Amino acid sequence: MHNIYRLLCILPLIALGGCSILPTNNGKLEGKVWCNERYLTEIEGPQRPELAKSKLRISKSAYEYAVIALLPLQKAGIDTEFHFDIPENVEHLLEFDSDRIEGMSGFGFAAKSYLLTKADGSVELVISYNGSDSILDYLVQNFSIFLFQNKYARKYLEYVIDRKPDGVDRVVVTGYSLGGGLAAHVTKYPFKYSSVINQAWLFNPSPRIGDVHSNIDDRIYLLSTEYEVLNKLNREKLGASDLHTMTTYNLIGSSSIYNHYRWVLAREILQYADAAYWFDDGFSEDESPAMKILRSQTRPCEEAKYNAQH
Repeated sequence: MHNIYRLLCILPLIALGGCSILPTNNGKLEGKVWCNERYLTEIEGPQRPELAKSKLRISKSAYEYAVIALLPLQKAGIDTEFHFDIPENVEHLLEFDSDRIEGMSGFGFAAKSYLLTKADGSVELVISYNGSDSILDYLVQNFSIFLFQNKYARKYLEYVIDRKPDGVDRVVVTGYSLGGGLAAHVTKYPFKYSSVINQAWLFNPSPRIGDVHSNIDDRIYLLSTEYEVLNKLNREKLGASDLHTMTTYNLIGSSSIYNHYRWVLAREILQYADAAYWFDDGFSEDESPAMKILRSQTRPCEEAKYNAQH
């Protein structure tokens, strides 16, 4: 409950602090970060990406989960210019969409599941919990005394694990914002299904994860943009170690609210993952898997180039 009051206090503080409520540049997209080309490897001086090896490493491990976590939030007619195509090595398991499962859509809860085929041929079942995409999410979870969606997150994990396809080697949970909090909750909550989770990838996550222990859990990874609004809150209870935490993605300057949006963090992770492939492969000119995903999203780049020229 203490965090609710802190969050309610943050919004006016943003206006009084160093960040404006509205995105910078009147909301215009500007800069190479919005384009579908490799550019981080051209940076000179102390900002060279090879000097941030930990960011390259974690981005290369994270980028597929960062994209899978936002796929359930890509809805027809809403921010379609920021939509990514589903990667070739990802299969959407339609039968596990929460809205297709009886009794699984209470209090605004939503989740989807995917099969991810890794480069080594192994197969992961990736459960993606939705971030906030309706007013109900704020009323019954984000700003509520009681965390109504936590129970559904556990029920959903149980349902999918009991019916998962053959050939699954690992189970991963992920999500943005509220979804990241739900992923942390099912990983740390003391019930038998939490033990089947191999990793949890949390992106700009909510720290409100319910009554769970606050210990470090080596399965949990936490990534966020440096300026996003929830960085104002204490996220220690989420349980990510320092080695598994990266909160300094800062390629896109904007208000802290705009920086919380999933496409901002996803794009930055993809850019760093592409740079990681570049260095790991010995300065290869080939299109990396991360860049291939970036190039499925074209409209932001076109707008950014137009704004830069005008």
